[in-house]
Amino acid sequence: MTYRELINKYSETIRSDYELELEGIEFIIQEITNFSRSELILNLDKNVCNIDLLSEKLDMYCIKKIPAQYVIGYTYFYGLKIYVNKNVLIPRFDTEIVVEKVIEYLQNKKKVLRIIDVGTGSGAVAIALANNNKESVVEAVDISEEALNTTIYNSMKNNVNIRIYKSDLLDEVDGYYDCIISNPPYIDEFDESEGLMNIVRNNEPHLALFSDDHGLAHYKKLIKQSLEHLNDDGVIFLEIPDNKCDEIVKYASDYYKEILIYRDYNNLRRVLRIGVKR
Repeated sequence: MTYRELINKYSETIRSDYELELEGIEFIIQEITNFSRSELILNLDKNVCNIDLLSEKLDMYCIKKIPAQYVIGYTYFYGLKIYVNKNVLIPRFDTEIVVEKVIEYLQNKKKVLRIIDVGTGSGAVAIALANNNKESVVEAVDISEEALNTTIYNSMKNNVNIRIYKSDLLDEVDGYYDCIISNPPYIDEFDESEGLMNIVRNNEPHLALFSDDHGLAHYKKLIKQSLEHLNDDGVIFLEIPDNKCDEIVKYASDYYKEILIYRDYNNLRRVLRIGVKR
């Protein structure tokens, strides 16, 4: 069997499933073969190596509907290799915008900054920031012990030094920060209009997906807690869903004077920068 035939076989398997993508098939093949995208194209009509392993992994994705990143065990985020498992959310490309905006904000700061990533999961955001801001003090917290173990592993693999410890949002956090960052759970589990895909619901950790109060509970708690942990000239960066932006901005406005909204590559409101306490 050639690579072209293998791809066609599994493409036909997922043809009627809108949640699975050709890119997932190609990602699995490329990572197992160590082919780049162009190398895969050049080798399409050559016989498949490691057919048994490839078939096993592609079955996991196309038939068992396990996300390709979990099948392979890692993904790429902000130029870094981030290991993932079912204890952590898979870092999304859109979340890189949070990192970009934080780095832009930090560029003109002359002092050593204390930064915390709240609900860090795999540690992707904290690790990317530590890797690009070696002069900053970066901390990462999560309520899940299993997630924190993944963060520790990723920090070691990417050779960054961050302080990692357990906390439900800022409950166990001491002191003040210059920058608080979070992509908290924001899905209303009982609202079908949220459009959560089954491949996400059935595989990724619910602890990191769902929030009470129509998906706003974690935002509200974190914003209130931040008043006791943010320096007067500090800022908060929140990743948000576009459909909840207005409600989060309205709530944050009761506590902070300055709120900036940044859009993602699909022109959806994706990041809030919040600062200046009332």
